[in-house]
Amino acid sequence: MSEAKGFTQVNGVTEYRYFAGGEWRSAEGNRLFDVHQPYDGALYARVAAGGRAEAKVAVDAAAKAFPAWSQTTPAERARLFFRAVEIVKRRRAGANVLSWRAVISPVAAGNTVVVKPSEFAPISAGLVLAQIVEEAGFPQGVINVVTHAPGAAGEIADVRRARQRLGPHRTRQPEGVPGRHLDKFPQRSAGNTRSEH
Repeated sequence: MSEAKGFTQVNGVTEYRYFAGGEWRSAEGNRLFDVHQPYDGALYARVAAGGRAEAKVAVDAAAKAFPAWSQTTPAERARLFFRAVEIVKRRRAGANVLSWRAVISPVAAGNTVVVKPSEFAPISAGLVLAQIVEEAGFPQGVINVVTHAPGAAGEIADVRRARQRLGPHRTRQPEGVPGRHLDKFPQRSAGNTRSEH
């Protein structure tokens, strides 16, 4: 078994944790779900199977990070985004472009986010993004990524709905597009989540 930040190699299979509050975390009970290669169905990796508890950790981290992040200058935010772009170029990372687009606008505007990538692409549509923003030096809690097993998206959505009493601002993208739901964290409603597909 070998370990690295965000994932562990176990018997030749990569096991990924989720990312919240600037930390890589295991799901409760170390729950994992299998991710398969789309072309042959072979096991590709195992990923943290997040639920209500994990979503709450991420939402609370985003809410905690919001006051300080919202007060940063556009120049400070731009510096971090430029650093992230350089990391993507250097790594030639397979980060999902639509995931980036859905995250950039609210974060650049001073909001904090929780990304819920599709269970069919949790690594490229979420965890690679988390690796990049961590390396770029984004403050803890500004961008959080909670992965979930097939059929478990509702548990994470339940946490988001519980936060709606604070007054989320939502934009929609077309159905079927990763990042189609976006709940921002404006100052008067810090703590709402952004959920992705």
